[in-house]
Amino acid sequence: MSYGREIIRMSSTQSLRSKVRIWSLNYHEVKEDPRVLKQARVLSERGYNVRVLCDAPSGFPLSETLDGIDITRFDWSAYGDLVAADLEHFDFLGRSKDLIAPMFASLALEAERLRVLETVAEDVATFLEDPRLYKSYYRNAHASDRPGRQKAYRIARRGLFAKALTKNNARKALKMLKLEEHAHESARSVFRDMHQGRALVFAANVMRLNISEVPDVIHAHDIYTLVAGVLLAKRYDCKLIYDAHELETARATNMGPDGSGFVDAFELDCLDHVDAVITVSQSIGDVYSKRFDKRAPAIVMNAPEVALSDTMAEGTPNIRKMAGLPAEIPLVVFTGGIQRGHRGVDKVLEALKYLPGVHLATMGPRHEKNDEWFLSASEQLEVRDRVHMLDSVDAREVVPAISSANVSVIPFQAVSLNHEYAMPNKLFEAAFAQVPLAVSQLTEMKRFVEELEIGRAMDQTDPQDVANAIRDILENPENYRGKPDIEDILKTKYSWTAQAEKLLALYDEILA
Repeated sequence: MSYGREIIRMSSTQSLRSKVRIWSLNYHEVKEDPRVLKQARVLSERGYNVRVLCDAPSGFPLSETLDGIDITRFDWSAYGDLVAADLEHFDFLGRSKDLIAPMFASLALEAERLRVLETVAEDVATFLEDPRLYKSYYRNAHASDRPGRQKAYRIARRGLFAKALTKNNARKALKMLKLEEHAHESARSVFRDMHQGRALVFAANVMRLNISEVPDVIHAHDIYTLVAGVLLAKRYDCKLIYDAHELETARATNMGPDGSGFVDAFELDCLDHVDAVITVSQSIGDVYSKRFDKRAPAIVMNAPEVALSDTMAEGTPNIRKMAGLPAEIPLVVFTGGIQRGHRGVDKVLEALKYLPGVHLATMGPRHEKNDEWFLSASEQLEVRDRVHMLDSVDAREVVPAISSANVSVIPFQAVSLNHEYAMPNKLFEAAFAQVPLAVSQLTEMKRFVEELEIGRAMDQTDPQDVANAIRDILENPENYRGKPDIEDILKTKYSWTAQAEKLLALYDEILA
């Protein structure tokens, strides 16, 4: 009898969810942001109607359906249509308005300049396309000698310019044409300097989208989409969830000249209109519990969408095969993008000097400048022959791909509280791949590996100590295989299934 009631309850819940429309806002392209995509996927699988509004890089369609998720892409960073009056939409930014208004007004002014210059540039470009302006037009002219063709060209050119000067003020237009590229660079500079204030540009572009449906929940990922979330929640009178992927007031990068003071005020202005907060670690959750008092933040960790028992299927990427290394070669892996300084990969390169025969493979997004820096540094340290830079694989393939490595290294530097409290994807990927971890002495990562007995902490600032930690794991792998009940702990506490249940419980709560 109770079984029958449970079936009816589940069916009723599914029916109710099918009537709920969720808009998930993301300033990255969704396929390039595993956290956003896997959350959207699980919400869709459980019956919700999900639309992701995200960036539109070159090569991606503006709309598509993926795994039951509707995706709408748009150029969120386009500022060409901004006007100063757009600032009126952001009247709820009481604490931060005095700081953000000048930045936005400056960008709107640059946008207006560009609109004028681009209009003139189009007129001038059309004029300059006239073939009679160019000597090649007269190569087959009737004049029998070269001087005759040149004379015809000069007469035509003078005549066209005279006509343009009379009708279009071409001389001034040509000068403005030369200014256009300078104006573009000026606008780009203002946009970059806005940092988190670029959320207003995201919001302005979202509000111009023409989507016929009406959402019930706005799920804003990161502070860059939060202003748009507030405006949409106001427009449609719906719920707003803020998913803080970072501790925004304590980031190591992307902080404007006003620093954390502006970010603090900016985020608090938006939190006044938020119904629920999600974040990635307990320590960051504790910070937000003091900033947001409507309900306790939900901790949804960056666990991978795999089971611990997953094995490498035929055709699945294998980091050793990709690097061309046999099983007996000691292999250290770093997953994620290569960045100079704050992520500490330079310390791992230096550590290789103390680890003869050990190879390092990186797997993640590739960027030309970062690649150049990384390879140049490896050559200077004379370890280039033991370094392998590999491309990204699908997020769901990372765990089996890296499972053939001997050590996973996470050398984040203690440059901010955000790093101190970080629990990045790579931490869980290594844990589920059963690859021992060498991690920085940072609060959350250190606690995670030591409590589960799956790795050890190191002094991330000292290449010698990084090498010592890696060597210890390579020589004593039996010490880092995890607690006797490690599989049960990972499954019940840290798996994506466990995180998904917390996400769904929060949705059920705010929609009740």
